[in-house]
Amino acid sequence: MESSSIQCIFFVFIVFTFISLSTAASSHGEVEDEHEFNYKKNDGKGPERWGKIKPEWEMCGKGEIQSPIDLMNERVKIVSHLGRLIRDYEPSNATIKNRGHDIMLKFEDGAAGSIKINGFQYELQQLHWHSPSEHTINGRRFALELHMVHEGKKGRMAVVTVLYKIGRADTFIRSLEKELEAITDLDDAEKHVRMIDPKQIKIGSRKYYRYIGSLTTPPCTQNVTWSVVRKIRTVTREQVRLLRVAVHDDSLTNARPVQPINKRVVHLYRPRTKQEMESSPIQCIFFVFIIFTLFSFSTAATSHGEVEDEHEFNYKKNDNKGPERWGEIKPEWEMCGKGELQSPIDLMNERVKIVSHLGRLIRDYEPSNATIKNRGHDIMLKFKDGAGSIKINGFHYELQQLHWHSPSEHTVNGRRFALELHMVHEGKNGRMAVVTVLYKIGRADTFIRSLEKELDAITDLDDAEKHVRMIDPKQIKIGSRKYYRYIGSLTTPPCTQNVTWSVVRKIRTVTREQVRLLRVAVHDDSLTNARPVQPINKRMVHLYRPRV
Repeated sequence: MESSSIQCIFFVFIVFTFISLSTAASSHGEVEDEHEFNYKKNDGKGPERWGKIKPEWEMCGKGEIQSPIDLMNERVKIVSHLGRLIRDYEPSNATIKNRGHDIMLKFEDGAAGSIKINGFQYELQQLHWHSPSEHTINGRRFALELHMVHEGKKGRMAVVTVLYKIGRADTFIRSLEKELEAITDLDDAEKHVRMIDPKQIKIGSRKYYRYIGSLTTPPCTQNVTWSVVRKIRTVTREQVRLLRVAVHDDSLTNARPVQPINKRVVHLYRPRTKQEMESSPIQCIFFVFIIFTLFSFSTAATSHGEVEDEHEFNYKKNDNKGPERWGEIKPEWEMCGKGELQSPIDLMNERVKIVSHLGRLIRDYEPSNATIKNRGHDIMLKFKDGAGSIKINGFHYELQQLHWHSPSEHTVNGRRFALELHMVHEGKNGRMAVVTVLYKIGRADTFIRSLEKELDAITDLDDAEKHVRMIDPKQIKIGSRKYYRYIGSLTTPPCTQNVTWSVVRKIRTVTREQVRLLRVAVHDDSLTNARPVQPINKRMVHLYRPRV
């Protein structure tokens, strides 16, 4: 739960920043004459020289809170006090203009509605695109970036930004394709394009990054509140191309390089959970005391199951919370660093012994009520009423939950696959058994397809558990009687070494879109949730093959 004190301090910071930086609106807007600057590296008019072209542009070179920036996980603070992006937009007459360095869709003054941020009202003025993206996330640049530019009193500005990667067509850009073709190479022309409804611009996420920065074009005025939508939308290559060829700057890009973040605070807004929403208001000073007390007396969880708090660990290499450091974060996690039977492993042919005595994987499953939960690092499908069991080595293990990792955690002869499903079972005395299915890119998986609506609904709903109807685990296709068997551990902290692994030999298929859906649904901002392979040491790995 976010403290009221943080909200108070942040609001004071925002107000102070705007009072300090607000200047006249008209003179500090974006420059529209593309001949005055360009995006060419090592050019007299390029980004590194913008601050020297005109005295009134000096902020481009000397400013301490310039945009765009790289939105790095380690510099982002998750908060819930900022509130959702509530866009009170209306259909408006609009014109489309070729500004040379970009295409701008301009709305009639005040007619397109507004957005409210930190108590201030900002009216939507115009929108335009940059390709590739100007903002990056953890160093990753995307195919396209949309800027929805709003203006408030005293020159305050607010930009809502949407990032796009290559994929399906964006419906809003598609609706403008005729106008974009008509405006191509018509320098400085403004063409009326009918009534445009800004609400048709799909955002698809309640999460967004928030920071204070500048315009990304001269004069680089530092009076902009940036809200960068967390979810990455999709656009076709043809749509990106159309937005570039429509202008006449002969450049392959109109993206300013990322700028130093310096000492700025970057927030990632995440909505409050149901529990937080139901909690009573707490005064700033009292809440600080409560937080201090909780941190002072917090103790480790006693359960040996998987940790569900994604803030306690991550999958970043060379990070203090990354896989190589898991064993040092908490005493009860030391097995992650010292264990001799850790998972996942590489299933190498030369270390595998073929056997036929283990028996087939007979899954005695039943349909069960289930909930789907966004655990931050993965999506978990949890069974409620008893989903049946599997029998291994004479022991019964009841199916508890299933979740996915991308890319795969286990590898076969060094090859990593697109996705890995873990069906987690629990027996007596804490014994665990995980049945694993590996997937490569190909045809859609029917079980994941049956959950796509629920995955869309759970996207960005942090820690929420959503009922998803009766689920029949028998619908999960395995398609092979062969499987690898070895003794290992959980692949997340506390890395308990009490797991019997059964990795199905046959590689199933899944589409790229299904893998993407499972990744964008979570909120850890990571491109992977796969632990690196661990040393096999002296363990025996069997490959079960039925007798002929």
